[in-house]
Amino acid sequence: MQFTLAALATLVAAVSAQTWEDIPACAQPCILDAVAEVTNCGSTDYKCICTFNSIRHPLRNYNI
Repeated sequence: MQFTLAALATLVAAVSAQTWEDIPACAQPCILDAVAEVTNCGSTDYKCICTFNSIRHPLRNYNI
């Protein structure tokens, strides 16, 4: 549960970031992988990414 909350918090941070540079560099590859796996959105199309609730599941595989 704690890991899921950490992954979700990272996604929320990514979505609330103003630019891609606002996302910590260590989290960027994880987010890119999850976005590519689950969505057809651009890597920084946060509005599109947020429409996919299933984005949380791939993020659980990463230690963010």
